[in-house]
This record gives sequence, structure tokens and C-alpha cells, in this order.
Amino acid sequence: MQGGPTGLPRGIVADPKLADLIEDDFLDYLINYNDGTLRANNPTLTNDPSLQNGQSGPLIPDYITDRDSLRALFDGITPQNTGTAFGPDAINTKESIFTLGEISHRFSDELELKLALAYENVDGESLTPGGSTNQIQHSLSTSISYKLPNLDYDSTEFSAITTQDLYDLTFAPELSTLFDANDEATIRTSIQTGITAWRAAAPTWRQSRLTWTGGSLTDADLVNIIYDAYVGGGTDIELIGQAHGALQNDLKYLNPDFDLAADVWASGSASQSLDTYIYDAFDTLDDNDPSNDSVERPRNTLGRQAWALEQFIDLEELNNQIVTLGEAGITTIFDTNAVIPTWMLNYNGGQIAYDGVDTNGNQLADLNSERDAQRDALSAEIAKLLIAGAGGTSADLWLALRDVEDLFQFYLHPEDDIKWMWGNNIFPALISNLGALTTERTSTSGELNPSLYNSNNEILVPFTRSLWQRSYSKDENMSARLTLNFTPEDFFLPGEHQFLFGLDLDKREATQRREEQFQEGSLVYDNGVVLNRDAAYNYTLLSEILNANFVQRFDMNQSGYNLPGGAENVLATLRNLPVNPDNQTVFYESYSAQTEVDTTGLWTAASSSFFDGRFRTLIGGRVDTIDIKSDFKDYKIRELPRGLDESGNPVQAEPNTADTDGIRYNDWNLGIGDREDGSTDVFFTPSLGALFWITDQLGVFGNYSKSVISPTGFQYDIFGVLTPPETGEGQEVGFKFASKDGRINAQLMAFRIDKKNDQRSNLSWSQMQAALPASDPANSAIWDIEIVRDNDGAPIVDPATGEVRVRETFDPLGFRVANEEIRSQGVEFDLYFNPTSQLSLFLGYAFLDTEILKSSLPVLEGLELPGTAAHNINLTARYNFPRSSMFSGCFVSVNQKYRSSALLDSYFADLDYDGDQDFFVTNGEDPKYYSLRLEEQHITDLTLGWGGRLGNERTAPSARFQLTINNLFNSLDLYSTGTNRARYTEERSYRVSANFTF
Repeated sequence: MQGGPTGLPRGIVADPKLADLIEDDFLDYLINYNDGTLRANNPTLTNDPSLQNGQSGPLIPDYITDRDSLRALFDGITPQNTGTAFGPDAINTKESIFTLGEISHRFSDELELKLALAYENVDGESLTPGGSTNQIQHSLSTSISYKLPNLDYDSTEFSAITTQDLYDLTFAPELSTLFDANDEATIRTSIQTGITAWRAAAPTWRQSRLTWTGGSLTDADLVNIIYDAYVGGGTDIELIGQAHGALQNDLKYLNPDFDLAADVWASGSASQSLDTYIYDAFDTLDDNDPSNDSVERPRNTLGRQAWALEQFIDLEELNNQIVTLGEAGITTIFDTNAVIPTWMLNYNGGQIAYDGVDTNGNQLADLNSERDAQRDALSAEIAKLLIAGAGGTSADLWLALRDVEDLFQFYLHPEDDIKWMWGNNIFPALISNLGALTTERTSTSGELNPSLYNSNNEILVPFTRSLWQRSYSKDENMSARLTLNFTPEDFFLPGEHQFLFGLDLDKREATQRREEQFQEGSLVYDNGVVLNRDAAYNYTLLSEILNANFVQRFDMNQSGYNLPGGAENVLATLRNLPVNPDNQTVFYESYSAQTEVDTTGLWTAASSSFFDGRFRTLIGGRVDTIDIKSDFKDYKIRELPRGLDESGNPVQAEPNTADTDGIRYNDWNLGIGDREDGSTDVFFTPSLGALFWITDQLGVFGNYSKSVISPTGFQYDIFGVLTPPETGEGQEVGFKFASKDGRINAQLMAFRIDKKNDQRSNLSWSQMQAALPASDPANSAIWDIEIVRDNDGAPIVDPATGEVRVRETFDPLGFRVANEEIRSQGVEFDLYFNPTSQLSLFLGYAFLDTEILKSSLPVLEGLELPGTAAHNINLTARYNFPRSSMFSGCFVSVNQKYRSSALLDSYFADLDYDGDQDFFVTNGEDPKYYSLRLEEQHITDLTLGWGGRLGNERTAPSARFQLTINNLFNSLDLYSTGTNRARYTEERSYRVSANFTF
């Protein structure tokens, strides 16, 4: 589940049961988050945030108002359709060879040698959609920006709520009421009053912008333009809500030298903006009190976006116009009609410095000539790129437009991404001049018409995103175990002794390779580098997934054309979908890795028995030498490198790589021998144990040990460096009881285990981002930081902090964080009871308490480890029918397991309402978290069987037949297995087995 609009944290289980499992305080937080006052903050969309019902925020429905509404979000998810929905086309195959050989030789009664050799080779191949139906999103992004959702959704209730929010912000309801209550003459007079007031206040140089070739724009002309924009089409709130932006578009190109929309209607200074005075005049129609602000002027960005929601790019017409005009005609348009505004062009430190054009900064002497030279060169380059893609399909032209975007994003400015100049200014102006603007969502050929502005890029209906991937793996393992067992008959110490000496040799060579689906025509460098933006993600509505007939199929087309309304057009604008539904995708290699792990283990153990077995000891030690050679290549990168090389060619993009010649962990290093190039480390793990029988029936024992688990060689941290192997330190003490008749055996034990780099636990995605923030320059390799700008290209400043807003994208090279430490401690009790020779009973109980001891995110220290249950009970009863009965050889066994509710995760509140959990002090508030536990588990297994000889002769073969019914009562419990890992109990299943011995 993606955070942001709903307040539900990423990774939380998407299931109707969430409504019943969530605790009251967590639910109250979500309800408050959704009530409109605590929504994720967008920049204020009106001049006065107090007019937005006391809050600012994105235009979203109130998703969660009570438990029923939370349940309704996931209504339809069941144990049968939860989790991954791979479909019938997904494959996961493995072919393996495994051989094992053992040999032993006894030199004497005291000395024995054993040697075991093993070889395993596993080749794997898989094809999966790489997504989960439980990873539900309501939003394309939670980044703070000027964003409006596309409003034409299937849900009437949803559309009504978001539409009302949008047009409330544009004051359309108030204006609609005013216009309905006044006749045309009164409205025109009011507009003229506003123009007159502006004439009296605005500087003459701004008013002079109204001059254009052929004459002057008179007040009467302005009245007609403004009246037609607001009232000419009717007084529906949808039309009036869009009028503010439509008027900007009408004014924009009346003057070939100046953008009248920016200079006159929507200038930066409110005291100089004509729209300010027009809205004051509208307000006087209500109560003649301009201070009442009931129809306060909305921000111009809001008006433009409201209008642009119904404006699309007619790629077919654009294609035809480019072919007709040719390079010279397009260049002429760019050079006139203010398509490339003068303020963008370089002089004396300006925005664009096109390579090879003289911009000596001699502003007084060369101002116009320098800017004209820049405009000519830039116009010619853009026209050349457009011509290269025109004349074919709309999809071909759309790819060429990507090249123009790249020109602005990576090459025109040595440091800054100025793509916004093209997307928000130049391209819309070009479309308008060429008549390629349309209100139709699709073209006559059935292709998508992209949205006019990519800032209208929100989708707020539940959907999932998946990406088909092909993976190949090869894993070859060779191992040898040499054990020497020495049991001396005579020894200088009293008691009986056994000494073991061992040598363990392990070698692993493994490779992994992954290919992913990319959009047709994606950019691929000679060295295999591809861009993440070109990945062919498939988009599916949750409502479709929950349809009983839904099947996720694999093909070489990108899916996502089932989304409602203009959501498809939004995705096409963002390049997340091709404009042509029939475009063929391609597979490109995105990742490859290879590793070689060599482990040499030398160990010894001494087992001794004293006082006729009353006191037993075990002392051992092991030295492991681990050598790892591992590297990977991640060919999928975030973005192109900026700029040109010395030859004027684009800088070559390189894959992300890691080349690790071994690993070094000083915490466990004994310093045995010299390391060669730091490629080898040595780990010493001791073990001590003792058992003392206080009486013939009661004994006390204790053990201490350290451990190390040889790593796989693929466990890279987020910087692409191998994480250290899992190490542990454990202690246990307890009592043993054995009755004299042998019917009762019991054990009670208390234990504590501390682990470092536990392979089964790790930080969640949100926690990793918080632990390694983008604000720390040391983390620059794993973050893509982009300045958030409005449609005019101006950086958006956070009014609360005064800092420029940025969009931060987390892009780690691996998925682990090193040196996390956890502790598990508790009590275990086992009881075996055999009241008769036919009946045996077993009772096992374990209490487990877990704690995060050390974390890269300090706020997690002291919290419970997700996925572990505090209480586990295992009860088994088995009955063997007596030989004298007619059921001789038959047996029946019943097993009952109980697991208490386990923690899914500790979810932290979003204190600044930006859609992400906050793990540090934010807005003066300490971090606050809510725990979510899933269901208890109750599983009953039943086993029926028979075993015996198939004949009366002693040499007759024996057989065993067994039927096992797992989960007899089909108890389907939703339980946690780790951080954000939830699954249902397997449904009732049957297993029949037979065994024959000759």
C-alpha cells in the first residue's frame, strides 16, 4: 500500500481484515489524516490558504472515515486471491544434480576417519510479472508538487468529491452564483471596472504589453476576451473553474514579443496583475465589499491546470504540421510568436547557453544579437529532432519528442535540469501555434492523446504496477567434510573422553542474470545501459484484479489501457505508457552478478563424561576463513549523464557496478596470518556446554556458543557493497527431567541469542530511506534529487521553512543495511509422556521476546522485531493400535499448532503530511508509531497410516502407507512472517506417501 493520500504506510497489508486488526489509536490517526485537515500538503493553490477550509492539501476523497470505509478499500481480497498474482504464464523452473558420497575407515578401536563429498548444480529460469496484488497504490507519487488528479473516474462518488475540491479552490461555485444573479451588461460593466482600476495602478510599461502588431488591444477587446472566457460558454462550475487558465492561454500569444498571460494577466506582483482587479470587481457584484474575498483570485498555476485537465496533444495533427512545414517552417515559428521567450535565452548569465553560439555577456552592445543567435541555434536543433521523428506514426513522433526533452534536461545546462522550460512553456506554445490542441482523449487511429501538462499527473484510484522479468541463475556447490574421531581407552584425565577434529571445505560459484521488459524504442547504450524511465510497467485497476475472471497474462504489449478516464493520458504524458496500445515491448538485460565464495573451516570438539555419566561437558572451537569475490552490473540507471564530452558527444552512461575482492570484519578477526589484499578474513566461534544430573531424574545444563553463517555472495547493501555474514552469540540454561520408568521426559530452558546481520530481517524501504537521507552528501550515490518547479519554471518554496522544495527519488544499488543487531530471548518447555506403550503425547511451548539492539535508524532500537510470535504451542497425540487387534500396524496422529499474533511492523506517523513516515523529530514533534499485529494461527493436522511386513516370512519386504491431512479444519489465518510480510495459512491439503523396504 502506498502512503500519501490515504495515510496508510507503504508495505502495510492490503486486506479487508486490516479493518478488524488495526488498533483504535492507529485508526483514529488514519481518520484524522483523511478528514481534510491533515492531508499530505501540496503547495497552496490559492493566494490565501485560510480560504481552503483552513487547510492545504491534494484534491483527494476522504478515503478512511471509519472501520467500514477502511474495509471497503480492499473489499474483495480473499485468501484465494491475495498476494502475488503471477497468472498461468509465469514460470519458475529448476534443474538440479546432486551427488553425495561417504567413506569411513577405522584405524583402530580408538581412531576412525570419515570423509564425505557432495556436489550440487542448480540451473534456474523464471518469468514473473514482478509485482504483488497486495502492493496497491492510490497515487503515482507522494512527492510535493503542484499536482491535480485527473477527474474523469468511474466512481461517481470519487469524482464528485475531487471535482468539488478542485472547483472550490478556483471559486467557481461563488462565481457561478454571481453570474447567474446578474445580467450580461452588469457583468461586462464589472469587468470594465476592474480594467479601469488596473489602468490606474499598474505601471505604464506593463500596460504597453497590450500593443501588438496591427494595433492596440482596447479595453473593449479585453472585456470581450474576459467575458467570453468566464461566461461565454455558460455558467457551469466546470467551465468557470477552467476559465482562469483558458484566459491565460488566449492571452499568451496575442503579442509575438511578450507573453501577455505572464506579463499582464498573471504577473508575479499582485498589484500589477490585471486578474487581481478583475476578481475584486467580481466580488463587488456580491456585496460591494472587496475585503470580503469570497471570490478571491486563485493562483494562476491552479487555473492553468484546471483548464489543462481537458486539453490534450493531438499528435496526428502535430505530425502532419511538422511534415508540412519542414525544418525551415518550424524554425520560423520558434523564432516568432514568443514560442521561445526571450527570458530563457542566455546573456550575462541567463538560462540557456547553446553550445557553439557566442554569448560573451556584453549585454549593452550585443543583447539582442546574442539572444537572437541563441534562439536561431536552439530552434534549428529542436526542428531537426522533430523532423527526424515525423512522417511515421504518432508513436515515432512521441519518441522524438523524448529526444527534445533530453536536450533540455541533460545538455543545454551544465548543472540544472531545465526540461520544465520545454514541457511547460515552449512545447505548449508550439502546439497552440500549430493547432495541435484537442479536447479528445484518443486520436482517430485509436492512439492516446497525451495530456497537455505532465504536472496533471495524479491517479487516485486503487491500482497495481508490475513489470515482467526473466531471470536466469546458475549455482554450483562443492563441499568436503573430513572428520577424525579419537576415543582413547586410557587418558591422563579421569572419565570418558571423545575428541573430534574436522576440516570443512566449501566452494560456491554462482551467477544471476535478469532481463526486464522495456518500451519499444527505448534508448540503449552500447555498453548495455538502459533507463529506468523506459521500463514497460503494466498498470491494473484493483477492481479488475478482484474480478473473478481476471487472469494476468504475459505478452509483448504493455498493459494499462484499462484505467479510467484520462488516467491513461496522464501515464502517456509521463512516458509510463506508450501512446500506441499496440507497441511491442522488448527485453533488455538489467542486472547481472557473479560470485565465488570459498570457506575453509577447521574445528575441534572434546566431549567428556565424569562420575559415571553424571557430569558431561562439551568444549569446541571453530576457525572459518571466508574468501569472497563478487561483482555485479546494474544496467538500469536513473537518468542520463549531463553534458557533452571534449569531442562534443553526449557523456557515456555507465552501469552501476561493485567489484568486491573479499570482505573484512574486524569485530570477529583473530589476526591469524597476514591478509593478502584484504581479501580473506578469519572468524573464531567457540562453544561450551555442560550437563549435571543432580539426581537420577533431574539435571541442570548450560551452553554458550558463537556462530557465523557463510554468506551467499549476493547480499549487497544499498551502496552495492557486500554486507558482512550473519554472526551470533547465544547462551542457554535449563533443567532436564527423566522419570525412572522412561515414560516422562521433559526439558525447561531459558535462552538468549544476539545476532548481527540477520539474513531474515532487514529495514523496510521507508526505514532505509530515513536511515540514509538524501540530505547527507555521503548518500548522493543512492538518491536522485530534483528541484520542484511550478508551470512557469519557478522553484517552489516551502512557506513554512523558506527552502526550495525538492523531489527525492531513492535508488539503492542493493537492498540491505549492514550491522543491524537483534536479540531473541525467552523460555522453552518440552514434555514427552507415554502413558501406555500405544499412546504417546508431546507438548511444546515457547515464549519469545525480541528486540532490535542496534540499528542505522536509532528510533527503532528497543522495538520488537517484526514477524516473531510471543507464544507458540505444539501438541501432538499419537496412538499405535496393538498387535493383537484387527488394526495391527495402524496408527493415528493428531497435531495441533498455535501461534500468537505476530507484529507486521511498527508504523510511524507522517508528522509533516508529505506521504512518508517520519522517524526523527519533525515539526517539533517526536516520532510516534503504531503497532500492527496480524491474526493468531490455529492449525490442526491429522495423520492416518499403516506399517508392517508384506508377508509372514522374516525376509518379506516391509511397507509404510500414510495419509496426512494438513489444516484439517481449513483455518485461513492472516499471519506475519517479517517486516511487511503477510500471508495466509495454506488451505487444507492432502498428502499420500508410501515407502517400501526390501
